[in-house]
Amino acid sequence: MNSLLKLFALGAMIFIAACSTYNPENEILEADRTPPMGYDPVFISNVSNNASSTDIAKAFVSRIDMRDPSKLKFYIHVVDSNYDFISGLSPDKVKDLWCGFRRTTNFDVWTDDYEIYEVKPITAGDHSVALVMDHSGSMGEQRALAVQNAAENFINRKKDKDKIALIKYDYRIGIEASLSDNKDHLKSKLQKNGLAGYGATTASSDAVHKAVQELAQLNDDSRKIVMVFTDGYDNSSNISLDSVITYAVQNGVIICGIDFGYNVLPNYLEKLTSETGGIYHHIYGTHEFDLVFDDVYNRLYNYYVLEIPQPNFGEHHIAIDICPPGQKFTIEAEFNNMPHIGEVTLLNVYFDTNSDKIKTESQPAIDRVGALLMLNKDMTIELRGHTDSDGDENHNLDLSKRRAEAVKNALIKYGISENRITWKGFGESMPVADNNNNKGRSKNRRTEFIIRKQ
Repeated sequence: MNSLLKLFALGAMIFIAACSTYNPENEILEADRTPPMGYDPVFISNVSNNASSTDIAKAFVSRIDMRDPSKLKFYIHVVDSNYDFISGLSPDKVKDLWCGFRRTTNFDVWTDDYEIYEVKPITAGDHSVALVMDHSGSMGEQRALAVQNAAENFINRKKDKDKIALIKYDYRIGIEASLSDNKDHLKSKLQKNGLAGYGATTASSDAVHKAVQELAQLNDDSRKIVMVFTDGYDNSSNISLDSVITYAVQNGVIICGIDFGYNVLPNYLEKLTSETGGIYHHIYGTHEFDLVFDDVYNRLYNYYVLEIPQPNFGEHHIAIDICPPGQKFTIEAEFNNMPHIGEVTLLNVYFDTNSDKIKTESQPAIDRVGALLMLNKDMTIELRGHTDSDGDENHNLDLSKRRAEAVKNALIKYGISENRITWKGFGESMPVADNNNNKGRSKNRRTEFIIRKQ
């Protein structure tokens, strides 16, 4: 038996060494394959400020942000035949150009309750970007070097006040450069050395979680972005995909995902991006790394926003019509704003100071949850109340319980059984923001719900 154990231990050691050490002689690497039929990516590299509306070649929704419980945001890009973003489709042209909006659930819903506006670099604010780069063995030396060159170009093109962090990963996570706005410092930290130190299995979820952790430490108003790419399956992470999504949403981090090649895990990065309001790409050529990094950065700084009130929870389809002279473009997108089981969902329920009386402007939020429970007869939920840290801790705990119970009582008026709703108060014990300033305290005074059974 001892001999068998020793043999097993020796085998395990050999396996671990093989997985942990990059050996280019043993690497199996495919060359870039021909993209699938119909592959026609749009990489935005420039902005056209003086184009007329007749120059429109394509229009599309780049991302959908569902995180705000009161409104939904569609980020739209309109490009000309050179794939330059067309800026300046100004509000005075909206009536003529943005000529219709409809939402479909079980039937078409035409509405005038929407707003369209343009965001330009001058109004987009500063960005903090964690660039998360797959350095697993399947990438190979040349692709790894291509990514590192693209990262250097990305640093060179960044805006002066924007911060960048550089993270490489296989099953290990290496922070090559912490968040900094200094281009020279970032380039001195970037190691353009292929797969040196990496080249084993892939832990994308762990790497993204580490990136979110880095961004969450920032105490500023910059938009926090993770840009992650991978060329394969996540086969080594300890942290689940759903946990990463929850962590990102809680910290206001947007994840933009880039799949590379044919051997990626279907819907993995797409889910990360869609549920955090990010941009998704699927590329097939090594030369496209530089193009796609530039594209994501440009899309984050130049876009149109269509805002609508949050519809009831469920699957939806939207169509937006753009009508330049003699033409008509229809932008279509699908989304599902149904929370997952166990996912914390914020409710815009408001109370007077030190009171458990629900304010009248909370009714739309109550209606949405009531409709959800009426439609899903077996669903059970848990309501959660929270406060900031002002005042007595015991009083805050009691107040949070009474507020959660007030929401429960409002839902019971819909005819929903009390047995389907539990409620808890957490007082000041679970802050999501800094209690040392007004902005943080306002975020901590919140009501949430969690679906316990679908």
